[in-house]
Amino acid sequence: MSKNAMIMEINRNLYLLASYRYPWFQQLRGNWPMLVKVLEDYKPLISSKVVTWECPSEGKFKCNSDGTFKHMLGVSSIAFCIRNHYGDFIFAETRKVELSSALEAEVRALGVGLIYCINHNIFSLILETDSLVTKKALDGVWEVPWSISVEVRGIKSMLETYNVEIKHIFREGKKLADFLANNVVNFAGTNRIFNSLQELPQQAMAIVQLEKSKVPNLRIQKYQNHRVHNMNGG
Repeated sequence: MSKNAMIMEINRNLYLLASYRYPWFQQLRGNWPMLVKVLEDYKPLISSKVVTWECPSEGKFKCNSDGTFKHMLGVSSIAFCIRNHYGDFIFAETRKVELSSALEAEVRALGVGLIYCINHNIFSLILETDSLVTKKALDGVWEVPWSISVEVRGIKSMLETYNVEIKHIFREGKKLADFLANNVVNFAGTNRIFNSLQELPQQAMAIVQLEKSKVPNLRIQKYQNHRVHNMNGG
């Protein structure tokens, strides 16, 4: 292959990569100087939001749940944790489960946490999940995906019977449940039950104190810029 042919091939591959990575760019050209200029000038839209874990109102309990699915490992896990209106830790549980998606894990985690609370007479309860699909499906606002339909029906029945409130929270506002669910896959590898704060991993204990103190977390999102770009500088 000649030098010019090699340069043209490299230029073509970079053009294809840029077209795949930034499909919203209109009239993206394969010309190398123009391609470099477009990518240098591109500024993604970024938004930020302060998120904190909030204590439930007096006399109430809050159960945060989280489910995760690691595609590369084919492993899923769930966790839930319960705290009172002071933000004091009450109980937490983690499990490895055989599921095939993060959504299934999120629903299973919420359901397992709810069943635990019912069985242990923990009422005046708020359930929090970071899965908006789960929240909307349980509210009857969005159509329920078939993969979670059976569990959603069971959870809805329990919610109505025991008058449990369900809320959506961003992941940054429930770091304890998120940490525990991922800890099962990444480190622990086994099911765990935590009956006291002292039984939690040290990092989890620190998260409890931070969330109890309402230390804010910053949620940052990067949005793709879909406006039409004129490659001629207009």
